[in-house]
Amino acid sequence: MSVFGWVTDNEGFFSGLVAIVALLGVAGAVARLLWVRARRLGPSAATGWQGWAIGVGCLAAIAALILVVLSSSHGESDRGHVDRTGPPTIAVLPFTTMSGAEEHEWMSDGLTEDIITLLARSPGMQIIARHSTFQYKGQSVDIRQVGEELGADFVVEGSLRPIGDRIRVTVQLIDASSGTHVWAEKYDRPLSDLFALQDEVASGIAAGVGDEVFKIESIRATQAHADNLDAWGQTWRADASWSVEDARKAVLLDENYGRSHAVLGRNLSLSVLQSSRDPVAFAEAVRAARRGAELAPGDPIVLTHLGVTLLWSGEPEQALMLLERVPSMSPSYAEGFAWYGDALIHNGRPEEGLNLVNRAIDLTPNARIIWVYEIIRAEALIHLGRFDVARVALRHAQLKGTFPLNFAYLAGVEALTGNRPEARRLMVNAKAVAPDFTAAGFRQMYNFYSIDNGGTNFERMFDALEAAIR
Repeated sequence: MSVFGWVTDNEGFFSGLVAIVALLGVAGAVARLLWVRARRLGPSAATGWQGWAIGVGCLAAIAALILVVLSSSHGESDRGHVDRTGPPTIAVLPFTTMSGAEEHEWMSDGLTEDIITLLARSPGMQIIARHSTFQYKGQSVDIRQVGEELGADFVVEGSLRPIGDRIRVTVQLIDASSGTHVWAEKYDRPLSDLFALQDEVASGIAAGVGDEVFKIESIRATQAHADNLDAWGQTWRADASWSVEDARKAVLLDENYGRSHAVLGRNLSLSVLQSSRDPVAFAEAVRAARRGAELAPGDPIVLTHLGVTLLWSGEPEQALMLLERVPSMSPSYAEGFAWYGDALIHNGRPEEGLNLVNRAIDLTPNARIIWVYEIIRAEALIHLGRFDVARVALRHAQLKGTFPLNFAYLAGVEALTGNRPEARRLMVNAKAVAPDFTAAGFRQMYNFYSIDNGGTNFERMFDALEAAIR
């Protein structure tokens, strides 16, 4: 812990210390005046006045001792108390598959993610993002430790067992500070009732933490709805893999499932942005994402994917108009905050964007995807001329993996601040991961979906990077 962090954690102690010092100072001044007065009055009066001076000093010392005790006991009480004045924070761990069959893993993962998505739409709860909770998949965990690592008040864990055409699901809501069970339920339903079961689980969790705002009927009415489990499962696979092929398969399985169209649009737009930037391919991506929004206009995930698709297709202003609606629809949807922040940055509003990306990072503790959010954060910081802080964000992103964009941004910062040898080394690393990656291509890609080419500081960074690697 840093010195600043220790001081902050012991703020009550230091407040008491300041009061003690002030009290002793005043008492010392009074005692000195009394003592001086005694000496001036001569030996006959000195004994009485000196007694008063000593008495004042003793009283001050006793008062100081009392303050120390009170301050200490107050600090110990605070450290043992969990502040729940705000909305409760909930972490939903990946459900385990009791059948042991790999083909059922997608079902347990999809069930977990859908429950997280439903809960995230309530302003009465703060939900830890799936990217953070899925790091515990397949592990035997200590609930109290999970709560501490993720900053969660409550942890949800559960299991799933498909048996023929039926499914058995067990769910538990646990107080992370004590490890006690707050709510638990078992379900035995036809497999076709899986979506209704999700609603019941989400409602049970909300009731267990005392959320009176959560209304599953109004939330479900605006969610994208799949008519078959295969389309639903394939869409979650495509969402996780970012594969265009996986997304096309999902669309073919259910033409009326809005989320599959939105995932196709997002995946395709990223693929085209990083390669040909072909207008025809971008148009296909936008059509797919818009079709998703037509089928599910109130689904925050669909709306986010449409916004990202427009952004990467070179329409940052249109993207911003859509993405600014997402946080009010789903107050705990971390990806919504991150991509809204990114759209603000590419529209020349980096300070606002930085605040939103920081919010996304807060909702996604310890997750691997943090590297994406840290890069978006670094974009805002470069835009603002805060290069040293941007370097820290990019170094932190490297802890989660090696990605060409991370190397490239870091190389740009090093070149801009005069460290050309390090900039060249980092660009070599970028090309080792993506052989076709170039500084000129990096610049063209960024400028393609920014209204101001990133502003003056980005222009300076790209110039410095290209000069460093000549």
